[in-house]
Amino acid sequence: MSETTYAAMREFIKIAVELEVGKRVAEVQAQAPVETRAADPIVGPAGRDGVDGKDGRDGKDGDRGEPGERGADGLSGRDGAPSTVPGPRGEHGERGADGIATVAELDARIEARFAELQVRTIADSYQGVFEPDKLYARGLLATWGGSLWLSMNETRSKPGETGDWKLIVKRGADGKK
Repeated sequence: MSETTYAAMREFIKIAVELEVGKRVAEVQAQAPVETRAADPIVGPAGRDGVDGKDGRDGKDGDRGEPGERGADGLSGRDGAPSTVPGPRGEHGERGADGIATVAELDARIEARFAELQVRTIADSYQGVFEPDKLYARGLLATWGGSLWLSMNETRSKPGETGDWKLIVKRGADGKK
């Protein structure tokens, strides 16, 4: 596998992990109860100037109007309901309780798998004659009924009975391949 292909695989996995994390954050935000809260208490408008009376007093010396009603107290940001507006995306953290691997762990896994694939040969894949009690991983080869089969999924089923196996080389009617 070329270095370019390997780099593309790493970038794809990195983007897939970021999308999954973003999707989970959106799901959590969608499930959170939404409450509205006032940023500051609402203060009513100032009262009007007094009206000129019969005695001609100056309006500016009139009685002051009643203040408006005070608005409802808002919840503090620390104890209040979460905002419905998402904040900026933070730094990637270490693996949490949900089991998502860190970027460093993914890189290590990719490196190990890459090394494994580079040295794998058909001799490593061929498992011999099919054994009913054996678990076959995807990509392994086995013979059954004189034909060669490739496991397409992890399976214990007999080749040819389910879609878990693909026929690679069929034995002829005369017993020849």
